[in-house]
Amino acid sequence: MTTVHCLPAGDTLRGALQCLEEGLEGHRIVAITKGAADHLLGLCQSVMDNGRVRPFTEPDRSAMRRANDALASQGVRVLGVGFRG
Repeated sequence: MTTVHCLPAGDTLRGALQCLEEGLEGHRIVAITKGAADHLLGLCQSVMDNGRVRPFTEPDRSAMRRANDALASQGVRVLGVGFRG
């Protein structure tokens, strides 16, 4: 992928960065956002699970929040990555 443009994600995701990437052979543009996992979790509607996209359920969201909280309690900063395209 080739980066087309990067910009701050705005007030909704304070401190996050969003990049537009051009796919292989120029066929599609994908928006990739990185930022604090706890902020991105509130926006996710789907999850990639073993290479397949499926709905992001409330149990998924809870499990990821628990994992994030466990790491944060050890002083680890967790970044989330999401994409749309």
